[in-house]
Amino acid sequence: MINRTEADIMKKWGDYETPLVTIRCMTYNHEKYIADALDGFLMQDTDFPFEILVHDDASTDGTADIIREYERKYPHIMKPVYETENQYSKHDGSLGRAVNGLTRGKYIAICEGDDFWTSPNKLQLQIGYMLNNPDCSMCFHAVNYYNNGTVVRNDLITNEECDLTVEQMVEGAGDLCATASLCYKTEYSLIKPKYRLMADVGDYPLQIMLATLGRVHYFPQIMGCYRVGNANSWSGRVLFGGDKEKEIKHWYIEISWLNEFNLETEYKYNDSVLMRNF
Repeated sequence: MINRTEADIMKKWGDYETPLVTIRCMTYNHEKYIADALDGFLMQDTDFPFEILVHDDASTDGTADIIREYERKYPHIMKPVYETENQYSKHDGSLGRAVNGLTRGKYIAICEGDDFWTSPNKLQLQIGYMLNNPDCSMCFHAVNYYNNGTVVRNDLITNEECDLTVEQMVEGAGDLCATASLCYKTEYSLIKPKYRLMADVGDYPLQIMLATLGRVHYFPQIMGCYRVGNANSWSGRVLFGGDKEKEIKHWYIEISWLNEFNLETEYKYNDSVLMRNF
């Protein structure tokens, strides 16, 4: 656990009432990883208040016990949810409704329980930019890919800070932007076009939707780590779990919702959708 008091984290916040940012952390059976994620949140050095909404989806290992230790030490910042029944497996939107109803910040920063942040300036940089640029609907940064304690590569797009287009987000297939790097306006989380409802994953259609709602900004600084090779992750279960039937079903669903996105945007991004599909 990070050696930092709650008072130290909050000392620049002024009058703490409503958090400006909600850090949303979805976790399930991340006993080996969750402390790294929580420490990355609590290292953030900001002049605005944030809260940590960590949602434990009825883990069967020691994940919830670790979260409770952090909750005791940081009661004003930690806002945990401990499910007794797994919500993800219902596939009825229960998981999304649970976190949306508890999010109080104007902005959302995402990091799942098996990933982690590495820079104490991450939130200040990203949220500061969005506050000064209200036309920015989302921003993200580069991350390292981390496997068994070793950095195997990074996802650096360019060394220059820049904006990205809707076409780039579509063609990037969700891999252009690591989920652990994403910040966006909370008001957009409640927008649910049909293609988002059709998808079996959340990050890729969310990124595309956000790109259509405003300007996407990219920071080349590497400020987080994305773990690969975790069997409990979605990609570990579906894409790399050895079940070809699940994998084929996923690709069929992706083609279907991308075609719906194409329809809803009146084929404005048709070339990019076709590049992704084929």
